[in-house]
Amino acid sequence: MISRYNDQGASAGPSNLAMILVRRARMQGFIVFDHWEHHGDFLKEFGPRVAKGEIDYQETVEEGLEQTPDAFLKLFEGGNQGKMLVKL
Repeated sequence: MISRYNDQGASAGPSNLAMILVRRARMQGFIVFDHWEHHGDFLKEFGPRVAKGEIDYQETVEEGLEQTPDAFLKLFEGGNQGKMLVKL
């Protein structure tokens, strides 16, 4: 989609991409499946470290299936820390 100066709605994507050029920043994605061959090694190393409490992580847990719609909406409102889970 080409953004035009008289568009009525927001354009697709971030609005400040020009700042990447101005500030000579670099933007690069990370695709997990490009590194999938290391998945087993990752689990062997990090699983025990998480279990020992050496690695801290955040997650939001909502209780009960009836909370699923609200939990989903909270994802778009910033109402969660880390991973959003619904415990059944």
